[in-house]
Amino acid sequence: MGHPAFRKRHGRNLAVCGGIRQALVLVNSFYRIVKILLPIVPDYCFNSANFKFMNMRILYALLFLIPSLVFGAGLSLNEDRTKYVGPHYLVKLNEDQLEEVTVAGTLTLSRAQWQEVRQKNPATPKRIDTILPSTHNDCTCGMEAEIFGVWFKDGTVAITHGNTPIPFEKLDTETKGKLASELHFLMDERGQFYQDGKLIPFSEVKSRAAYLKAVSVDKQSMDLGSIQIEIPPTSKASDPALAGRLKELQSIANKSGRSFYVMWDMTGLEEAE
Repeated sequence: MGHPAFRKRHGRNLAVCGGIRQALVLVNSFYRIVKILLPIVPDYCFNSANFKFMNMRILYALLFLIPSLVFGAGLSLNEDRTKYVGPHYLVKLNEDQLEEVTVAGTLTLSRAQWQEVRQKNPATPKRIDTILPSTHNDCTCGMEAEIFGVWFKDGTVAITHGNTPIPFEKLDTETKGKLASELHFLMDERGQFYQDGKLIPFSEVKSRAAYLKAVSVDKQSMDLGSIQIEIPPTSKASDPALAGRLKELQSIANKSGRSFYVMWDMTGLEEAE
C-alpha cells in the first residue's frame, strides 16, 4: 500500500496514477488475448491496404511495453537496492534519528548534517517529512522535484537534492503574492529566519515584506496582512543579533501599511531605541 506519509502528501497523484495503471492492465490483457488469437486468424485479414500486419505487430509491442514502463516508475536504486542512483546526500542515522525514522517516518537532521546538505540545496528543511524504505515498490508519482529520503538497511538515509529553489524575484506573480501574504517567520538567536523548517535568506524576507505594497495601486483596497516574527524565549528583540534586522523589517512594514509584531517580546524594539 506504500508509505503512509507518502500517500498522505501525494494521494491525488497516486489516485490518477492508479487509474492509469488499471487502464494499462486492461490494455496489456487485451494484447495477450490478441497474441493468442493471432496465429489462427486467416492471413487475408491482414492484406487490406489500410490494415497492415506489420503495423499491428508494432502496435501490440508498444502496448506490451507501456505498462512495464509505468510499473517500473519507482525509486531510483541500484540493482540490489542498496544505493540511491541520482543526486543525494547520505546521512548516517544516530540512535535517536533511527527511532524517529522507525516511529514517525520523518528525519530531523543534526546541525552539522543540515549545514552540509544545504550546500546542495539551500531549500532543504531541517526535518525531512517523507522517508521511504528502500523496499518501497510503489510509484513515486509527483516526487521527482521534491526533497525526500530513502532509508537503507545499513542505517543510512539518502536525501535527494530536489529542484533548486527559484529566487523570489523570478517567480510568477501569483506565487509572489502567495508568499508575500504568508509572513510569519521564526527567528533564531543569530538573527536567521525560518519558515516551514527552511532557512529563508534575509534578502528574501525583505522582498516578500515589501512586495504587496509595490504591486498595490490602492493599499486601502488590499489587505496586506501583518508581518509576524517569533523569537526564542531566551532572546529579546533588543539583542544585537536581532535588533538591526527587526528594525529594518519594521520600517518596511510602516512604509507598506502593514502591522508588525515581534512575538513574544512586544517592548523589545522600543527598549532598543
